[in-house]
Amino acid sequence: PDEHSLEPSFLHVRLWADSRLVFEGEVKRSSAVFLDIPAAPGRTHMVIESEVNRLWRPRDFGSDDSRVLGLSIRDWIWE
Repeated sequence: PDEHSLEPSFLHVRLWADSRLVFEGEVKRSSAVFLDIPAAPGRTHMVIESEVNRLWRPRDFGSDDSRVLGLSIRDWIWE
């Protein structure tokens, strides 16, 4: 992780597809990362894993939501 890791608005993110590291870097909170991850020929699925350097609770920011949250992953298109 670089010097941004200590800033609350940055997360250090790692993403794997089928156990292969496909992204590692600092991501600013609420920023999007768009990746084109080729599927193995003939495969109909893949396993996506993620890791972040810290979690957060909406309750800490004035919400009644007490969940502990990490990285948000949106829908993707399988082509």
